[in-house]
Amino acid sequence: MTVDEVIAQLQANGDENHIEQFQRQGVKLETFGVSYSKLKRIAKTIDCDHELAEALWQAPVHDARALACMIVDLQAIASQREAWADAVDNIQICDAVGRMLSKVVATESAEPLPNWRQHENPWHRRMGWQAVLLSAQKHQMSDDDAEAFLAEIHRTIRGEQGVVQEMQLMALMAIGLIDPTWRAEVEQVAEDIADLKIKHPDSKFRQPDPIKYLEKKWDREDF
Repeated sequence: MTVDEVIAQLQANGDENHIEQFQRQGVKLETFGVSYSKLKRIAKTIDCDHELAEALWQAPVHDARALACMIVDLQAIASQREAWADAVDNIQICDAVGRMLSKVVATESAEPLPNWRQHENPWHRRMGWQAVLLSAQKHQMSDDDAEAFLAEIHRTIRGEQGVVQEMQLMALMAIGLIDPTWRAEVEQVAEDIADLKIKHPDSKFRQPDPIKYLEKKWDREDF
């Protein structure tokens, strides 16, 4: 499949309702508003194609760059991770690259994006916390790591930028779903930061309430 063929497919799967959302979240390139679920379906039809992924990453279309993160060869991209991360400039592509880089690190059996939570670039820090989120969601986190991450969130979240604070809250809530003990620990942190007001670049951002979120999730039997 060629780049032009992929872009035509992306255009056909676009959604105008998502274009405004992407632009509010900092996307400046042309975008067709292709949802994450549709990108995943398109990626499955392509599978792994590193040459195509690199070409799509260079295309001046946001959706093409997001798709590129789904079809890269994880071993081949490992040596280029910094270059791809340094190109991040908006929430949507940050999370796409972050998901990809978390998979790269997993293939190397390494610590999730080591030291990125303390990186000078806020997009790198967001990706660092996204790795924590994904680790918690997969229940691939030791008790010692969970305790350390909670302490770090509690200590740093007030001084962080909005896009990082958002991901820290998401990681916090994911840790609270690991088991009831961690739910109680997370709720204590959430109470301590209850007055936090995230200054988010998306004007329609709605800040989650970790305690209400965990109560709703734990009341369900199938989460």
